[in-house]
Amino acid sequence: LKTAVEKAVIDTGAVSSSLDSTSAGQETPAVAASQWCDFYATEHGDPGVILNEIAWMGTSDSTSNEWVELANNGNAPADVTGWVLSIEGKKDIVLSGDISAGGFYLIERTDDTTVLTATADLVASFGTGISNTGAALSLKNASGVVADRVDGSQEWNIGGVVAGDNTTKETAQRGSSGWLTGTPTPRAANISATSASVQESGVN
Repeated sequence: LKTAVEKAVIDTGAVSSSLDSTSAGQETPAVAASQWCDFYATEHGDPGVILNEIAWMGTSDSTSNEWVELANNGNAPADVTGWVLSIEGKKDIVLSGDISAGGFYLIERTDDTTVLTATADLVASFGTGISNTGAALSLKNASGVVADRVDGSQEWNIGGVVAGDNTTKETAQRGSSGWLTGTPTPRAANISATSASVQESGVN
């Protein structure tokens, strides 16, 4: 058989995959979003790189000291060169470099003094910044396929939980069963388990 050509359609929390093969009309059933990371890794070699922590509120030093952390849940290094982190409607940030297996990738706004306890993997402009009243962030691979998306556009309410605190400067963190608020953990494990599915992040 020919190598299958996949077309992924991400819609309302589910991923459909259709294959163009030598057999006319052959089609695979819809793939649940929770299966997407493993499926995509098998087909394309990309481990499960996810949005892991968002400091949308900045730090006690400055509200402009925003940062975003990615995590690689795969068992092999992930090359994120050409990937794009989008602060939707505001700024697209082009990534470069690798994330080690089980490792983290820290993106700091403007300069590397945003997080004093950790070195940035990338320093970039966040445009006008990540709004304290809510924003949606998406992560696309080098082929333009959405790898992860977090919708905090409604006052940072993600899945019924407000993630992050502008007063205490605790960050929005991915936990084992969704997003939560916790003490900042740049380039380190979150306050809860870091492994979670794309489905929990609200890919749509």
